[in-house]
Amino acid sequence: MPLRLGRVQHSLSAPLLVLLLLAEALFSLRLSASMPTNWISAFPSGPGEPVHEPYAFQDQVLVGRGRLALLSSLDGEFWSRSLQPVTNKVIFLTANGTLYGLDGSDGRTFTSSDGRSWTGHFNNLNFGLTAAAYGNGRFLAMIGGSDLIISKDAQFWSSLPPPASPLDAGMVFAQDHFVLLSPEKGAWLSPDGTNWQSYPVDPKPAGPGEATHWGNLRYLNGLCFALGNSPLNTTNAAFAISRDGGASWAVQKPAGVFTLMDVTYGENRYVMVGNGVIGHSDDGLSWTFDTTVTSASLIGVVHVRDRFITLDSKGTAYYSADGIHWDSPNFGGKELNAVIATASGFLAVGQRGMILSSTNGADWKREESGTQEDLGGVDNAGGLIFATGTNGIILSSPDGRTWTQRYSNTNVANFNLRGVTYARGRYVATGAFLTSTDGLTWRAASESPLNQGTQLIDDGSQFLFTPHPKYSTWRVLVDLSRDGLTWTTKDTGLAYGRGDDYPDYAPSLAFGRGLHVMVGDHFIATSVNGANWTGYPSEYPFSRGIYADGGFVAVGQIGWQGYSSDGAHWVFNQIDATSNLHSIAYNNGVYVAVGANCQIFYCRKDSLLRLTPKALLPGLGFHLTMRHGRADRSYALQASDNYGVWHDVSIFKCYETVLDQTASTNTFRLYRAVER
Repeated sequence: MPLRLGRVQHSLSAPLLVLLLLAEALFSLRLSASMPTNWISAFPSGPGEPVHEPYAFQDQVLVGRGRLALLSSLDGEFWSRSLQPVTNKVIFLTANGTLYGLDGSDGRTFTSSDGRSWTGHFNNLNFGLTAAAYGNGRFLAMIGGSDLIISKDAQFWSSLPPPASPLDAGMVFAQDHFVLLSPEKGAWLSPDGTNWQSYPVDPKPAGPGEATHWGNLRYLNGLCFALGNSPLNTTNAAFAISRDGGASWAVQKPAGVFTLMDVTYGENRYVMVGNGVIGHSDDGLSWTFDTTVTSASLIGVVHVRDRFITLDSKGTAYYSADGIHWDSPNFGGKELNAVIATASGFLAVGQRGMILSSTNGADWKREESGTQEDLGGVDNAGGLIFATGTNGIILSSPDGRTWTQRYSNTNVANFNLRGVTYARGRYVATGAFLTSTDGLTWRAASESPLNQGTQLIDDGSQFLFTPHPKYSTWRVLVDLSRDGLTWTTKDTGLAYGRGDDYPDYAPSLAFGRGLHVMVGDHFIATSVNGANWTGYPSEYPFSRGIYADGGFVAVGQIGWQGYSSDGAHWVFNQIDATSNLHSIAYNNGVYVAVGANCQIFYCRKDSLLRLTPKALLPGLGFHLTMRHGRADRSYALQASDNYGVWHDVSIFKCYETVLDQTASTNTFRLYRAVER
């Protein structure tokens, strides 16, 4: 999602000196701030969208998702997006320890040593590939089931005459030769891709309504597999097995199985998947098929890190330790309510006791909380980490991994806790009035402004607390206390929302550089003492704000994000989220935002986009230079004169300079950089 990066404003009749100073000053104000903009989804619950078949490399599984996205996972539960600069379905293969991505339709070949960072190479292709394999120092690829091409480096390719036409879509290198299948003429074997020998495959999968073509070819633990389908889903699918590298084949047609898509090997077991079916075999010859795991169409299966992982066509992942008993992350629909920075990375909490941890914001794993209560807050306080939620639940942990329940109260309705803070020898919990001197034993009181609270912070001299909107009659109130026991209520003079409906969000407090900043439902406010506030209207409702890396950052409804260096002047951006974001945190150069449907987004500080302007003489426009982008990416410089309609000025890369000659004809102009 692009970011409104800067605004140029000047009077056409102003002297040249004024034009230069004003233009540069405005750009400096808007562009020097490090607003997080390059947000990437961590996909904690699986890809969640249609994907291509998975590929195992080293200790991870890679999945292409639509266009411009490559997802990776170590366990099938938590997924992160890698930097894969391809534009269409890519075919993966491994050669001499290097991962190759072949994207024939885009004329590029990509290589990677880790599956995350990629290097692009031009090739002489301009058409899509249907299969590829590597062996004996050669890359062999198929085009459209009728043509073959060969290469020594996967960049420069030459045409080869096919041994038969048509060919089926699969290709594999097994026992020192390439293997192809033809629907009519059986198997073809070649050591070099040039000289081919044919072998029969009998019986052919070509009965009425049965598979007329072989699909994927796999070579696993000494066995070759060819998978076939029933195009009408009326009779059994077929698969063929070869023990001698493709020269002779035995065909099986399992009852009640109509589509078979992929097969893998691990844990001394073969696993095969298809349309609503998963099969397993200890020897690859005798198979048991199970149709009770899922009714979805499974498109591929791999084995990594002592675990089988399969995905369906909608991007839902399933995993198994033995290939027989399967599970799914099943995070769909759950809310992530809060996230914080910790000594080891990040912690996020949400519904049904969900606690997730990450060292880098991209790769996440689940921690055992020991509760099914909904967790609404997570905080660092007094040397401990606290998670709080429904029925007065308070969990504490020294490290975010081992959790102990410290308090719970199921006898009081709506007894929901939302956070813990610590100052001057006292722990204080919000949502209901609870205090503790050690964080282990808690005391409840019946009367306190905190009984209906939302957020509590400490600015070093006092506690500040914001009540929930429904308990303050649409007025924005702040409660202040020096000791956490005696409280004074202040009316900020602000009102929630637009006055036409119930507020979308309760207010959130942040404190930095001696300034209090409050964000909420269509308002932003600042204060130097916590008692007297200055309000600013906001077009966007925000749920949480923080002070981080020299500025204030807020997130909220449908992914809207705001940034300000002073709390008064803000720029806004929309993260590519499908629903609301509830919380944001910053740690060691990385921002993390979480929200509904278990969404997690992260943004690294070193990937922030920044434009540096230089005003020229009147009529010549402005020079703009991209800084802090990725050197291997291209960006479109876009301009707008009305905040709504954007047009491309130029395509450029990091540290390249673009001249916008039309800028001098406008009284103001907005710029943004969009990653291509």
